[in-house]
Amino acid sequence: MRIPGISGDVVARLGVVPQNIAGGDTYPALERGTIDAVEWVGPYDDEKLGFDKVAKYYYYPGWWDCTGQLAFYVGAKAWSALPPHYQRVFEVAAAEAS
Repeated sequence: MRIPGISGDVVARLGVVPQNIAGGDTYPALERGTIDAVEWVGPYDDEKLGFDKVAKYYYYPGWWDCTGQLAFYVGAKAWSALPPHYQRVFEVAAAEAS
């Protein structure tokens, strides 16, 4: 699997053989079967690079890339102006997103 860094160290414990393949070599390696899987950026870039054409399955997001949004700020004045049920909807949605 093309998966560098600490994520590669973790999946190696599961029996995966991590590879740190250059971006330009990833598609051909996947196409030829040199690697069975690839970890890349996300759906847009994966499709742009054609991984969907040569990969049998697609899994997103990976456990190492679960979210980019870790905080969301709302001004106290704007928050207090919301009805309580909208505040609760916001809290639930934010918890689901992160």
